[in-house]
Amino acid sequence: MMSYHDNSFEDRRFMVRCCRVSGSPTRDCYKTSFVNDWDGEMDFHVPVGQAIKGAYSVHDNEKEDRRWRFYLCNFV
Repeated sequence: MMSYHDNSFEDRRFMVRCCRVSGSPTRDCYKTSFVNDWDGEMDFHVPVGQAIKGAYSVHDNEKEDRRWRFYLCNFV
């Protein structure tokens, strides 16, 4: 997942790659720390053997941007 903040639109643009995994249960899930700074780029790569199960963001009205954390799980 990659993103960048566009000041002219005061918003963040994303590029996400998805794939389907069937029959692979997950375990040992955890939350990452924030993976980007305000008005900065985000270049987050999911570690091998893991998948994103969820995402969480915090928005700052003054900065008009978001910081992101992810909920990752290991494949069994």
